Amino acid sequence: QRDGAQAIAVCYLFSFVNPAHERRTREICREVAPEISVSLSSEVDPTFREYERFCITAFDAYLGPVVKRYLAGLAETLRGLGVPGVPLVMRSRGGLVSAGLASRQPVTLFLSGPAAGVVGARFAAERSDVRDFVSLDMGGTSNDVAVVRGGKPLITSGGFIGPYPVRAPMVDVNTIGAGGGSIAWIDGAGGLRVGPVSAGADPGPACYGRGGHQATVTDANLLLGYLDPERFADGLMTLDRAAAERAVGAVADKLGLETIAAAAGIHRVINARMADQIRLVTIKRGYDPREFALVVLGGAGPVHGVALAEEMGMAEVIVPEAPGVLAAFGLLAAAIEHHHARTLHSRADDVDLDAVNRCLAELDEAGRAWMREEGVPLAGVEVSYAADMRYVGQAYELEVAIEAPMSQARVASAVRGFHETHERVYGYARAQQPVELVNFSAVHRYPLPRPVLSPPASAVGAVGDARIGERRVYFAPAGFVPTALYDRARLPRGSRLAGPAIVEQADSTSVIPPGYVALVEASGNLRIRRA
Repeated sequence: QRDGAQAIAVCYLFSFVNPAHERRTREICREVAPEISVSLSSEVDPTFREYERFCITAFDAYLGPVVKRYLAGLAETLRGLGVPGVPLVMRSRGGLVSAGLASRQPVTLFLSGPAAGVVGARFAAERSDVRDFVSLDMGGTSNDVAVVRGGKPLITSGGFIGPYPVRAPMVDVNTIGAGGGSIAWIDGAGGLRVGPVSAGADPGPACYGRGGHQATVTDANLLLGYLDPERFADGLMTLDRAAAERAVGAVADKLGLETIAAAAGIHRVINARMADQIRLVTIKRGYDPREFALVVLGGAGPVHGVALAEEMGMAEVIVPEAPGVLAAFGLLAAAIEHHHARTLHSRADDVDLDAVNRCLAELDEAGRAWMREEGVPLAGVEVSYAADMRYVGQAYELEVAIEAPMSQARVASAVRGFHETHERVYGYARAQQPVELVNFSAVHRYPLPRPVLSPPASAVGAVGDARIGERRVYFAPAGFVPTALYDRARLPRGSRLAGPAIVEQADSTSVIPPGYVALVEASGNLRIRRA
């Protein structure tokens, strides 16, 4: 306390089995320094592997004071404005939690922004009756991709912050520095690179006219004709084409290329990086990307979506109605959700069913206790269970869905599911090798009323009424070709647009290359497929 400590992390070796000593330590800390926040590993992550448990507890302690102050201030501000109700906060797993309970588990808010984007993409995809897709959220500084299969985002047990493991359930989002502000540069071997460094929003791309002078993806897209300098951001901002030419021209000079060739190179390089991302979340995890649609969001996502889908062999691209704000919309489409886990180690061929079912019952009660604090009717709470399983001798686990209460038949079903999952992820299974169950978890979910979107007044009329002009746009290998321009807000439902076409809106721009057709669905989604 004399050194300015604001929080204490407590992690004892076997507290995941018996938390009594950690709880007593917290009591002592509160007696000595009641104002200091205390995080216990037995509450943050009551599972085995003490190093990972300690790291996540340290992160929780680090975030605790900041999150508590922020959420308390938010609640006070909302009350002062007369806003009724309890504020809800997105978690990294894609579910919501009330602000008060979020303050008790601050580490669960890691990567909640990207998770909200995936939830928003799921809502949009459901309106097109699509349940298997890859979401791609490309903004100004980064690009986030995730897989949704059967209408459910893939969940991972954690990731890394720098060299430190973060063992917390979260939507399996892969993030790289690839956005509209990503800077193009030349490496030591003379090759063109793009990102991960970004110009950000200030000064931003050179074409923003705010003092930026380095070439970015947005500058390249402007020179290639994908962006309209006069109508960018619904006309709230005018892009400086001459500044973009100077910035990209400097890169072109180093490469010995014409300016437009360098711009096309920047566009291809950033697309190649994002295609590698999609491979990481699909092929590397045992999924064939050709079996998925691509849902693009973020301000820059719809510019690059079709080119990426073509590279990956994906059949269609879905551009939601408001891609630039879909991550924020995801907050409205999420459910209240709580996750609890516990270690209980046993071999599948010698499982103690009584112990397993006691564990599942305790997890269920823990989840329902949190739901009671949320103030929701327990009759509407949905519960799902899972087990972390592995072959005997392995040092890593795979999560497999299970049913409760467990029986010998359900254990056998879980083992079969583990073999199938192992083969999909790693390319092989060892059906004769014994399997063990390591951790059990429960997710309690309370669905909230889904947003009801009304079709805008522009849902009727003719396609021609939405056409706002034509300009020459670059499409490889043909080069610049005359391309029709449309105002998305004026496109009637049921419209079909043949590429090449550009669809502009306040928060994004959709590029439809030659050989593709876009359908404006009744849902408002723009669905792009090869003609």
